[in-house]
Amino acid sequence: MFRSRAARRYSLYHDRSRRRRPLRLIRFLVLLFLGYQLLTLLLVSSLRIDSSSMAPSLAVSDRVLASPVGYGVQLPLLPWATPALREPQRSDIVVLASPYHSQPATLLRLVDPLVRFLTVNRVSAAAFGAPAWDNPFVVMRVVGLPGDTVEISNWVARVIPAGSSQSAGEHSLAHSRYSLELGDASAGDGQLLFRDSAPLTLGPDEYFVLGDNRAAAVDSRHFGPVSRADLRQRVFLRYWPLQRFGVPAN
Repeated sequence: MFRSRAARRYSLYHDRSRRRRPLRLIRFLVLLFLGYQLLTLLLVSSLRIDSSSMAPSLAVSDRVLASPVGYGVQLPLLPWATPALREPQRSDIVVLASPYHSQPATLLRLVDPLVRFLTVNRVSAAAFGAPAWDNPFVVMRVVGLPGDTVEISNWVARVIPAGSSQSAGEHSLAHSRYSLELGDASAGDGQLLFRDSAPLTLGPDEYFVLGDNRAAAVDSRHFGPVSRADLRQRVFLRYWPLQRFGVPAN
């Protein structure tokens, strides 16, 4: 009798435990998804480089890590942001909100975080049906800071820093070394149109961003300065391909 009751109790416990397994799995996946969302929102996210705008520093298909921690994070659906630890500096490689991005359908925006999570950030539902160039974020290099006067001469920026009267080439003001891909002197009129530009003085909340591939990039020469709020993250590491692992010229 004792064994029979014990066996029944074990059988009932085993059945309940087996029925709870799917619930435990679902709970685990939900917590994992929420943790992933918090991680990418507040600490670090992975990005795939989809254009040649930042060549030679970043090539197409490179994978990089970027963090919003330094610049501060605007919390979704809330009027608050985390405090910024540092302001954007010259030569920072930044992730900024694309000025020419068209918003996808509401349903695609809602399911996009889940699709990114399930595909390890390889697929974006928000990009479904959109042209290849229509990305919500672009990667550029900060060249001009608020109050600077920026002029483009033969593809290279010359900057008069705020409070100064002397201009200098972008490389002499940068805090790190980086290389540029310049346009061909025999290029067509469409490319040469942005080889030079008139001096532009930035406002108190404006930044001038350029791609390292000056002949191919669509940047502040085309869409003008960007605001501080548009600078979302700073790229700090390239982790793929492995032979190029390390800190990009930043």
